[in-house]
Amino acid sequence: MSDNEVPDMDLDFHVEFPTPGESGANLIWPVTDGKEEIKSSDEEKSVLVVLIGWAGAQDKHLAKYSDIYLKRGCIVLRYTAPLRVIFYDTDKFPVLADRFVRLLKDLQLQSHPIFFHVFSNGGSFLYSYILKEISAQKNPAEFDLRGTIFDSAPVPRNIMSCYRAFINIFSSYNHFKHVIAGIIIIMLMAQVFWHHVRLAFRFCIVGERIEGPRSSSKKELAPLQDWLTRISKLRSHAFAFMYSEADVMIPWQQVEKVAGVLRDRGNSVKLMKFVGSEHVQHFRMFPEEYIATAQKFIRNTMENYDGPTKYWDEFN
Repeated sequence: MSDNEVPDMDLDFHVEFPTPGESGANLIWPVTDGKEEIKSSDEEKSVLVVLIGWAGAQDKHLAKYSDIYLKRGCIVLRYTAPLRVIFYDTDKFPVLADRFVRLLKDLQLQSHPIFFHVFSNGGSFLYSYILKEISAQKNPAEFDLRGTIFDSAPVPRNIMSCYRAFINIFSSYNHFKHVIAGIIIIMLMAQVFWHHVRLAFRFCIVGERIEGPRSSSKKELAPLQDWLTRISKLRSHAFAFMYSEADVMIPWQQVEKVAGVLRDRGNSVKLMKFVGSEHVQHFRMFPEEYIATAQKFIRNTMENYDGPTKYWDEFN
């Protein structure tokens, strides 16, 4: 078994296609006014929406979001990374991203207008590695990335945000959830400490490389290295952020800070701040507003598209 293979891991991506003619006037794209459609070079290709779930999300949870897009004529691909990859085996993220890119090619969906709908930091981690994998392709432009919707994300990681995430995941364990979360946090801190000790040892004994690692390598020197930087350096890409002041796991101030960085790079940025909804609960509390925001964002992005997404390798 090679280093890049992942034993006993659920790698099942769920792909669904809309029923022809079912969307009717609810079609997200192309837009209809009752009689005529807006003419576009993209009108023969359905929009592809990629749902990437939060840590601990089950497929039945994401299926509710799939219905939003399926009923409006979109193809939907959904997946949630296993908990152990998100919090422990983080070096397996490149493997998942590679599988995703190969799946798009196998299904011949890479040329469809692609929108990501990403939940929490747990989904954002995998999203960032998918971006990295696409940018490393021989022809990244064949992947027609248009925009990204973030639900309760992304923000920089810290110990408290990880602790709150585990409290939420193990909420059914009542008083024991704090003990479980504390133990896992200690294990994560030990893992990070060991990574830095190993890097220091390698630097002292082996020294620096004359040549950097090959771009095709799936290995990283540190887990989740530069995941947020990859997102924040995108250009010619549209973003929508759905968040709330009531979210104790993802501070709204940090969401707006990330959005500000992306806007400063010339990207189109839409902010939707909900009142009173908790972490990844915005759709449950405000379904009409949530659906309207997502639909309007995709339509506006399609109508105002001005070129392919630019990745971090294309500028300093």
